Amino acid sequence: MKIPGVGRKTGERLILELKDKLDIYCDESFSPEPVADSRREALEALVSLGFEAASVRRVLAGIDEEETDTARLIKLCLKGLKP
Repeated sequence: MKIPGVGRKTGERLILELKDKLDIYCDESFSPEPVADSRREALEALVSLGFEAASVRRVLAGIDEEETDTARLIKLCLKGLKP
């Protein structure tokens, strides 16, 4: 609402419309630490397939940190995610 021309109603509408797109980066398990590119790519790919970001993060956390292949990370995540 601090942006000129954006009032309370417009601000609320923007938040509602962008909430699903931003939950990849901002939710209760958000960590300010940078995520490795392959893990970020795997997270974004799985979220685009309809999985919840928090669930994907939990599964990614259980995968060995040395795993850097995005395709392999996605496969491992799919094994640990419930549809």
